[in-house]
Parts: sequence; C-alpha cells; structure tokens
Amino acid sequence: MAKKKKRAKSAKKKFAELEDKQRNVGWYTERLGHATGSGRISAYMANLGNPHELNRMLDAMADELTWSTEEIKLAFETEQANANEYMRWGSAHELEAARTYQMLRNSDIIYSPGFKEHPEFPCFGVSIDFIDTTENWVGEIKCPGKEGNHAKTVRYGMGSWHVDQTQLQLECCPEQDLLVFVSYDPRHPIEKQRLFTLLQQRNEDWIARFRSKAGAFNEHLKAGTRFQHAVVQNAEGVPQLF
Repeated sequence: MAKKKKRAKSAKKKFAELEDKQRNVGWYTERLGHATGSGRISAYMANLGNPHELNRMLDAMADELTWSTEEIKLAFETEQANANEYMRWGSAHELEAARTYQMLRNSDIIYSPGFKEHPEFPCFGVSIDFIDTTENWVGEIKCPGKEGNHAKTVRYGMGSWHVDQTQLQLECCPEQDLLVFVSYDPRHPIEKQRLFTLLQQRNEDWIARFRSKAGAFNEHLKAGTRFQHAVVQNAEGVPQLF
C-alpha cells in the first residue's frame, strides 16, 4: 500500500512537468534526412523489392541534408500551413492525451523526449511521443481529428496502417519492452472510453523484412550510392532496366 501511495505522489509531480517539444523548427530539422515512423517508413516497407522507389527515397533524403537554415524554416512553415483541420486538432490534443494517460494509469512518463535514430541504421528514426518509465514502455499517441475514428479504434483495435510506425518505434527503442498505442478523443460520448490503450509486441516477421534492406539503405545514403536496377531482356532480347 505504501508503495502505491509513493507512486501516486511521483506521478502527480510529473504531471505538471509535461510540455510539448514537438512541431517546432528544431523538431522538424532533426527529422530531415531520415526515414521516419510517421513519414517514409511505410513507403520503404512497401518497396523493398523496388530499387527505383528506394533510390527515389534516398535522393529525397540526401537532398534534405543539404538544405540551408532558411530553406528548413520555409519547408517547416509550409508544412504547418498546409496541415488540414484534422491534423491540427490531433496535434492540439496530444499533450492532453498524455496527461490523461498519466493520470489514469498513475504512471511516471517522459513526454516528447525527442528524436531517436535507429541504433544500427541511423537513417531511420522516430519522434517519440512518450516513455512510460513505470512500465518501461514506449508510447505512441493518436488523437483522430475526424469524429468516429476513435470509436472505431475502441471497437476494432489499432488499424493495420499504424503497424509500420509502431514497429519502427520498437526497433529504435530496444531498451523498452513494449509499445503502448494510445488513442484519445475527449468528444467520445462514453467517458471511460475516451482514452483507449493497446499494447504492441515486437513482430519478428516485420523486423526480418525491415532488416532485409535496412543496412544497404543506410550505407547507400551515407556513401551517396544507390541500389542497382535489375537488367532483364524484353521479347526482342533487348536489355531493359527495371
């Protein structure tokens, strides 16, 4: 019982310390030149057998690494200005979601700890929403801007389109045991369902697919080289590149 009271006091202290450190120029700059969880990872996973598309990704990432301070600032401001109403709503409620999670779970959390590169393949990286230090979990928060999407998550679970992002987070955070997926919507009519959590384990099949090209992808970016296209012959025996 004493242990529980001590934990509650610690969580209350941490509650007031949470602050949003994402979506500023510094946060945006850290992500440049990377295949991130919310950015390029799904395209990478979908094109493991397509060197042309992988090379296009490498070209874009390499180009970002050459941007000046003014170019970075302009790109960030353009991205923020082009965010739709659902994206803005979600961003505005993430800190509230973290505080609600912390209060309901009575956990100590580190909110928005920063960008973390993959320990072996640093061209991949993730912006971590929070670390639950009580449970040793990495956390991913979603605040769906469109009403009804949170209710679908409560009913059916995490959408498959989040798998690439959540698995990359686990890959980049080997010291954390699990990932807790958080969906939050304060507009949900059932109060106890406004915060939904679901634990995610490492998926060995996904990891094997990710690692099949991750080393080469990282080396190509570092060396400025690219994947070789396969050479085949058409019906007339003329070599073609694919």
